[in-house]
Amino acid sequence: MMLKHIHYYFYLHLFMLFFAPKVWAQENINSYLSIDNGLVNNEITTIKQDKYGFLWFGTRGGLNKYDGYNLKLLRNKPSSTNNLSSQAVEAMFAGKECLWIGTKTGGLNKYNFLKDSITSYVIPNVVGVLDVFSLYETFNGDVYIGTSKGFYYLNHKNKGFKQIDKSIVNDIAADDLGGIWTATTDGLRHYNSLNKLIFETKFDFKVVTLTSLSIDKLKNTLYVGTWGKGLIAFNYADKSFKRFVYDSKNNNSLSINNTYRVLFDKSGNLWVGTWGGGLNKFNPITQKFTRYSFSSADNLNYINKIILSIEEDRSGVIWFGTEGGIYRINPQKKKFNNITNQNNNPKSLINTHIVSILKDSNKALWVGTKDGGLEYSADGKSFEKVNLPSVSNDIFRVNTVYQNQNKLWIGSVNGLFIIDGLKPTDKANHFVSTNNETSLSGNKITSIIKDKNGVIWLGTQENGLNRVIGYKENGDPLFKRYPLSSLPGKLQSERITSIFNDKSGKLWIGTFNGLHLYNRKNDSFISFKHQINDSLSISNSIVISIAQDQKGDIWVGTPNGLNKIIEKSGKITFKNYFANDNFPNDYIHAILPDKKSRIWISTNKGITCLNTINEEFKNYDIRDGLLSNAFAENAAYADPSGVLYFGGIKGITYFHPDSIKINKVLPPVYFTNILINNNSVSVGEEVKGSAPLTQALFATKNITLNYKQDFLSLAFAALDYHASDKNQYSYRLKGFEDNWVNAGRRRSVTYTNLPPGDYTLEVKASNSDNIWNSKGAQLEITVLPPPWKTWWAYLIYISIFLFLLWLSRSIGLGRVMLKNKLEMANISLKREREITDIKSKLFTNISHEFRTPLTLMIGPLDDLSRNQELNNGVKKTVTNVQDQAKRLLNLVTQLLDFQKAESDQLTLNETKSNIVSFSREIFSSFSNEAKRRDIKFHFSASDKQITIDFDEEKMTIVLYNLLSNAFKFSPKGGTVKLNVETVLHQELPYCKLIVSDTGKGISESEMDKIFDRYYQVAKAEAGKFAGTGIGLAFTKDLVLLHKGTITVESEQNKGSQFCILLPLKSNYIINNATEAITKPDELFIEPEEELAIENSDLSDTEKLIVLVVEDNLEVNDYLVSILKPNYQTICAFNGDEGLVKAFETIPDIVISDVMMPKMDGYEFCHKLKADQRTSHIPVILLTAQSDSSAQIKGINEGADVYLSKPFNPQVLQSHIKNILESRKKLKELFTQKVNLGPSAIQITPFEGEFIKKIITKIEENLTNSEFQTDDLADELNMSRSTFYRKLKAITDMSGSEFIRFIRIERSAQLIQSGEFTIKQIAYEVGFNDAKHFRKCFSKQFNMTPSEYLKIEKDKQLADS
Repeated sequence: MMLKHIHYYFYLHLFMLFFAPKVWAQENINSYLSIDNGLVNNEITTIKQDKYGFLWFGTRGGLNKYDGYNLKLLRNKPSSTNNLSSQAVEAMFAGKECLWIGTKTGGLNKYNFLKDSITSYVIPNVVGVLDVFSLYETFNGDVYIGTSKGFYYLNHKNKGFKQIDKSIVNDIAADDLGGIWTATTDGLRHYNSLNKLIFETKFDFKVVTLTSLSIDKLKNTLYVGTWGKGLIAFNYADKSFKRFVYDSKNNNSLSINNTYRVLFDKSGNLWVGTWGGGLNKFNPITQKFTRYSFSSADNLNYINKIILSIEEDRSGVIWFGTEGGIYRINPQKKKFNNITNQNNNPKSLINTHIVSILKDSNKALWVGTKDGGLEYSADGKSFEKVNLPSVSNDIFRVNTVYQNQNKLWIGSVNGLFIIDGLKPTDKANHFVSTNNETSLSGNKITSIIKDKNGVIWLGTQENGLNRVIGYKENGDPLFKRYPLSSLPGKLQSERITSIFNDKSGKLWIGTFNGLHLYNRKNDSFISFKHQINDSLSISNSIVISIAQDQKGDIWVGTPNGLNKIIEKSGKITFKNYFANDNFPNDYIHAILPDKKSRIWISTNKGITCLNTINEEFKNYDIRDGLLSNAFAENAAYADPSGVLYFGGIKGITYFHPDSIKINKVLPPVYFTNILINNNSVSVGEEVKGSAPLTQALFATKNITLNYKQDFLSLAFAALDYHASDKNQYSYRLKGFEDNWVNAGRRRSVTYTNLPPGDYTLEVKASNSDNIWNSKGAQLEITVLPPPWKTWWAYLIYISIFLFLLWLSRSIGLGRVMLKNKLEMANISLKREREITDIKSKLFTNISHEFRTPLTLMIGPLDDLSRNQELNNGVKKTVTNVQDQAKRLLNLVTQLLDFQKAESDQLTLNETKSNIVSFSREIFSSFSNEAKRRDIKFHFSASDKQITIDFDEEKMTIVLYNLLSNAFKFSPKGGTVKLNVETVLHQELPYCKLIVSDTGKGISESEMDKIFDRYYQVAKAEAGKFAGTGIGLAFTKDLVLLHKGTITVESEQNKGSQFCILLPLKSNYIINNATEAITKPDELFIEPEEELAIENSDLSDTEKLIVLVVEDNLEVNDYLVSILKPNYQTICAFNGDEGLVKAFETIPDIVISDVMMPKMDGYEFCHKLKADQRTSHIPVILLTAQSDSSAQIKGINEGADVYLSKPFNPQVLQSHIKNILESRKKLKELFTQKVNLGPSAIQITPFEGEFIKKIITKIEENLTNSEFQTDDLADELNMSRSTFYRKLKAITDMSGSEFIRFIRIERSAQLIQSGEFTIKQIAYEVGFNDAKHFRKCFSKQFNMTPSEYLKIEKDKQLADS
């Protein structure tokens, strides 16, 4: 960058720099930005601010863009086509639409603000490397370029270059007359852009290298920086000039003659940056220079003494670049003045932790420190230590200093000091606490004040309050003590923090236990303390400071909030102020009022100013010039001129409130960065299928996001550089939220998954002094819906919806039609079911009606068939009639089963039986038919016994149907065969039944239909039987129910053969033995004669009672006729009547029909068994319902036997006999089993609960000799007769017999115990007469009680 002449002077002035007299700068400037903050390089060659307000820093390592927070880097990237031609930036100029950039060795570049793009220019006909040192753009966009190869002009329209001068141009400046001035290595030159002429300006010294230019257009003055010749002020109107150079004897002269950069600011000051002499500010009016250094006085770093660039931003902040980073000066900086220790200045403040301040009437400062004693300064600059008497250690604390006329009262941790005068050398007297009541109460003095009455008060840290009540002759003060007391009206704390006398004369005392108000009349105190949940109480009971503003309001500071005292109607309340966004800290150290109704508050986060009229807070901290943000309690003082002093941990900050000017610049607000899906987006860059930015973000008014770009984050910045980190922000997204969001100092906002729509993001910001730019920045955001949510997608959806609506309507109508059809079908099905139910009931009733007369037929026929007096002819006829009656019964059963098959209710009741003997019985039943029809009837079997699981009832129907058809269609003299054998079919064992005939046969056309329901093979011939077409269909159903198959082979006029295959299970039995086969469930029937003989000799009253319940009169009479010879019979014709008679008579057995009016047999049986009186009576059910499910239901209801009609009378008689015999044996067993032990009763399970109740009642009345059968029946809620019959039926004993039986059994137990005499035992078991007792005992045990006792004792001896 440097010119070739510079190298000569460099070493010369370097020597001068180090050997020149060291002069301390008047102001120090702290570093602001360096590579530690993000700068690409610390060597800042040029600084410019563009029209939008962004700052640009050109360095040797690239270009940085700055928004007050972040530094964005523009430098060469090998992979990018958008690069500077060189990263070493030498010069810049901020034009209207772009930033012109001059580089070292890389020539000219243009950065487009809106397109975020760089264009490089090549100046033609330039030989060698080209360095660009200076740039200037005219109002019409043309550019002047100062380079190492001369002075050039760029026409912005035709992009053509023109060389104006061959001199090396270091800087360019334009006046308001259309002239262009250039600082060259050959002197100052002027180029007239109108006549294209160049003029050279001559000075009265040898031509030197000129480095920089700056114009004061109001005074037509051009300031020229030179190399080695100081600063030149050239008046281009009258051609006069004046030179300013370094004068070693004048601290207000230029710091060094190498003036490298000059800048004339808006305030009329000239800033001069030197090479080696640091920064100078020149006042054109006083013609004096003020020197600035960039670090503390003991750090003369060479780098910081070279100023490479200077720029003033729009707010007036001066920026300058050095070889060590960027510095700045804020001319509008708050006028906060600071007093602190300077290491190289022995007269500076000695101890910086300040706890008390006083400016006396001589304007001298008295400063109390935390551990450095008292310091004094007559001028506020030079400080000296005040030596106080009786202080052995210089390290002590001075808490308060008070001027009382011409004396100073000093409160310390070592007692009270009174200096007789206002000089540190004046005599000082020391006062401490003693046992004398008029001495100080304690030595740690915290506060001193004189009230309106001239009385001096002193507060202590540990010993309460003191009041001066007079003086001794030698002037020593006398005190009254106010100690801590819990009594009302007394001081509530021994620790006094502050004392304040308001304008009305009230004395306020701040303590560690509330605020106290002194009552002068009665010398007492009123205290105010913090009350939980009371917002009108003081915010904290620890009071640190008290003050009164210009309006008269009293303010109280605590560690937890600021308080304003409100006195209304004699009542005192408090208004609390706590920390918030505008009030950063509520630990109140000190409060000072000014003269404009403001109070200034020192806190742990700087100083806050509260406007007491509008209650608006302004906050100041080290960024505004404070020495520190941390201050000390009550270390504050306001002098009569209005200057406020605040003491802190680093010294004293003082200022006049009127000098604190507010920054009123409204900062422009821009969006500075955008993140989409967590990726930073540049202009033209695609993210998830689209490029949201078509120009730079800060200039973009709207962006469009597709549905994939669902994460949006935007950063923004207010371009106010006074104290950027104090700027505050607020935002809202219109269309998504209505209220503004206070973001504080946060500069970004993020939204995720925004619904499709149009939004406007609004951002407004404040400057460092909370002045808001309400206009702010706006960005319209359009979020596109996904393809499936676009208008055309919705159009498709609507079309599909309409189509589906039409389709739904069509389907709905179809469903309605189908529903109607289904309803019709359901109605039809319901009707069919009703018909089926009617048919079922009809079939059941018909079956019942058939079975009832069949009972009356088959029974007598069985009797006749056994009558030996009948001749053979009659007996044969009776047998034939008997067979046909049984066949008719079989047809009735088949009819019921067919009905069940139609309703899918048919089930198997399989038993393991011999299919050979079963088939032979069926065969035998057709023997008479074969003889009558003269048909040859043959039966054959491969084995004597084939035992398989099958339902005999169902298989009977199968064989009856097949044999009936065979006989029906076989002619006279024909043949019918029934064959049973075992075969293997598909390697599995089967039982094969073949029924064949030599009848008319079946045609081939009818072979596939013969098993169809209601289909008939052929019309019956005249005189022949006509079928119904259900027999073979039903037969097939029954075979399939057995998991078997049935097939037919037939040939017309030759006959038919039906073949049935039944599967043999793993447990089937085949036996070829010749012995007879007996069915396992065959019932053995005793001859009727035996029954007659057994009961023939009994009278009617001695016979057992049988209750017959049957609604059919003939059947009822028939049952009575067969039972009357052997039993007493009682008749009933329905369940209700039968139940009444059962309760009345307590029969020995009940025989009941099932299907009866009013109450059927099932319900009758259930109620009989459920009643305690009749639960013991056995029941036999007779019914026409012969299926297994009906039988199971009957057994479950309590029936002992279930017989189907028609029944065999001998079988019925046998069941009655067997049941009654079993009951008789149970009675006998009972009398043997009843045993009374010491703790338990052993009885049979039969009717156990009933017997237990009886025994329990008897035992409860064991000693009661009057307890008889009637009493026992009453206890059981039964009539005497009912009780008698039930007990007799169970135990075969009457009530009195059973009571006596239990008494005797209990007496035997007592005899075994050996604890009672026989007489005593008799009375214990309810006998009044011992003789009668012995008689009853002897009858029951076949021995006397004495004999029983002797036997028991012998047993016991034998056992021992």
